[in-house]
Formats: sequence, structure tokens, C-alpha cells
Amino acid sequence: GEKLDKGNFYRKIKEAGLLEETSHMREGRGRPTRLWRFKHDRANDKQFVFRWREDRGDRA
Repeated sequence: GEKLDKGNFYRKIKEAGLLEETSHMREGRGRPTRLWRFKHDRANDKQFVFRWREDRGDRA
């Protein structure tokens, strides 16, 4: 598959207004992290196209 730069991906999705902050935090071994929710209605408004494996013809 395609390599993904996690930092840039998160920043671009957040700047596009596709995420909304929740009041929840995830606890783990390290620093707690804030949880976000995907805004499906915002994605539909902007007509974003998300490619999945099937869209690229990579069917097994």
C-alpha cells in the first residue's frame, strides 16, 4: 500500500474541518491522548473522495 505520514495526515484532516474534539481521553502507557470524532456530514458537504483498496483495483 501507500506510505502515510501520520503527522501530515492528521494535520490535513483537522485543517479540513473533518474532525471534532470529544470530551474523552485515552489513557495508556504514555501521555493521555484526546479522542476526536469524524464529521461525516462535513465530508459529504465538501465532497471528499476517500480511496479504499477496492477503488484501486487491488482485489485479492
